[in-house]
Amino acid sequence: MVRGRSPAVAVTNATYFSIFNPSATQRVRIMEIYVVQQAAPGAAGLQVLSKRTINRGTPGSTVTPAIQNHSRRGVNPGSGLLLDLAPFSVDPNDDGGNEGGPSFSPLLFAGAEIVDIRAGNLNLPLVIPPGTGFKFWSGQATSVGPLEVSVGWEEDW
Repeated sequence: MVRGRSPAVAVTNATYFSIFNPSATQRVRIMEIYVVQQAAPGAAGLQVLSKRTINRGTPGSTVTPAIQNHSRRGVNPGSGLLLDLAPFSVDPNDDGGNEGGPSFSPLLFAGAEIVDIRAGNLNLPLVIPPGTGFKFWSGQATSVGPLEVSVGWEEDW
């Protein structure tokens, strides 16, 4: 499980966070995603969507998992999975397909767990092939965040 905090973002078509698999050979299966909103969003009805990507873009910050993120503190992740956080100066590029992943709507108050996605519901697990990822974004002109994001995944299946 890897965790990071994305700052507030107030840009149309903004990417709030993304998950990227930089490995040349290892597939990753996302088993759980948790997002906790740290402040009220800028508008009601905001929808945060996800989309497959073909590159990382240029994130504001990155969380790189290490041995402490292993469930048994056994090994570093073989895939090198990355959690990229806003603000993105260059957004990750969509893969051009229609396949999306889970989506969620932020609640209108701070401290709310706005998404609790686990394998078996809401299009999970998400399989992320080598050199690809998923971005979570909104096409609306409003602010959201900061968001506390946690991602759990499996490798070597």
